[in-house]
Amino acid sequence: MFDQCYRNAGNLRPLFQRTGWIGVVAAVIVSMPACAGTLLTAGITSPGTNTYPNPKKPVFGSPLNWSRSISTGLVSALPLNEGDGTNYYDAVTSQPCVPRRLPGTSPGALAPAWFSPGTTSDYPWGGRALSNNGGAAQAIQSPFQESNLISNVTNGYSYAMLVQPLDTNTFGRIMDAGGAAVITMYLNLQPGQVATTWRNSLGTAIVPHAPIALNRWTLVLCTVQQGLGVMYLNGTPVTNDTHVDLAASWANQTGQLIYNATGNGSQMPNANFSSWWVWNNRVLTAQDAAQMYANPWLMFHSGSQKGFVKGTKVALSQTALVSNVWFYSHAAGGNVRLAIYDDSSPKRLLWQSTVVTNTTSEGWLKTPVGQGSPASLSLNPGTYWLAWQIDTLLDVPGFTQGASGEGFFLGQAFGAFPGAISGAQSSAETWSMYLDYATTGPLFTGLAFLPGGSLQLKLLADTNAAFGLLASTNLKDWLRISVPVSNNNGLWLFTDTNAPKFPRRFYRAVSP
Repeated sequence: MFDQCYRNAGNLRPLFQRTGWIGVVAAVIVSMPACAGTLLTAGITSPGTNTYPNPKKPVFGSPLNWSRSISTGLVSALPLNEGDGTNYYDAVTSQPCVPRRLPGTSPGALAPAWFSPGTTSDYPWGGRALSNNGGAAQAIQSPFQESNLISNVTNGYSYAMLVQPLDTNTFGRIMDAGGAAVITMYLNLQPGQVATTWRNSLGTAIVPHAPIALNRWTLVLCTVQQGLGVMYLNGTPVTNDTHVDLAASWANQTGQLIYNATGNGSQMPNANFSSWWVWNNRVLTAQDAAQMYANPWLMFHSGSQKGFVKGTKVALSQTALVSNVWFYSHAAGGNVRLAIYDDSSPKRLLWQSTVVTNTTSEGWLKTPVGQGSPASLSLNPGTYWLAWQIDTLLDVPGFTQGASGEGFFLGQAFGAFPGAISGAQSSAETWSMYLDYATTGPLFTGLAFLPGGSLQLKLLADTNAAFGLLASTNLKDWLRISVPVSNNNGLWLFTDTNAPKFPRRFYRAVSP
């Protein structure tokens, strides 16, 4: 709400005008400060949760969060997001895996190719993957033998992979460790099926198998315990065997865990491969398997939030003088940067904060616009994006589930926001973040004295904004002399026929 005044004292004429007020005086300039009003908000003002889905795999170096239940017993996790054909990193052991040319590989065979799968309903997580299509025949090999991973088993063990078969007949071991085949998964051992190997008390192989959809990403998870082995596809049990002998299944491990395995002269599996996981002395339950499929990265610290610019769409119905940008922080640590973008294509940066030290835990982090660049910001009615970055692996931001297209994310190291954003991934992620603002209040833009001493005031406000007029003789007691009105062009002319009755009169334009 903004104050503006007129003082009637003899031969009056306007002496000074600036945006926000007009003073009309006889001998001195009179200006009235703006009255403080309640700030409005745009964005998400609820805290949200710090347990949220990651639209991309954990970035390189993201640590496991051992407080998450799905992490219990994990001994190997290779999310395959570490490079282009040369770097493979086990997030549990903090050890690199290496490419290896296998026996029987043809002389002209190439390494599996890196690519970025399109974000689809069956692969909503994004991130890099490997394609072995057309005879590529190199492996990714862990530095550990099975005995380093599956050892001293008393309860059982579990293993999983995320794979997309590219045909229904090219056989190969997509995940293997040789020896007693403790951790093995086959594609197309029978056409169009995925299979694994367990053993009974005689040491005879048990080979459960189930149909797997062509050209669709599938999370294959197997659990082994005494008397029961279960295979899950996308969190749903599809086959089991009650003759599994735990001791026979994990004994005599001699091989090293590899992706894209082959025997001498064997065909290689034509498939896309994303990740593997191995749990020792942990038999995942059906609920665990469903949770694993819903979010394969749940065991990681949501450090995947580090290394990204993420944004949430907001709409303004009126012109806004932005005061502060607020960001909910679940954990104190690291630094935060905030920004506002428009909704053009590409999105254009309108404002960004400096680096803000985050000392706020379970509370709102306030960043005044004046501490950023530019130091003031006025936004017209329309659609905007509130964006943020963090430089910590802590679970800082507050997540709320939005609708498709209400969020975006873009990979970028922590630093200044890009001046324009194009090619960002659209998402349904939204974040606990909002701006507060004052409306551009009604302004006096002109006045005129009419015959008989009446005073005509001209006011301007936002299109379709409601506003009104108050009058006072002492700047303390105010009387409404009009009702709030709304004009489709934002212009309003008011004639005060009572002006000649007062030696002086002050006017206050209010909204509404």
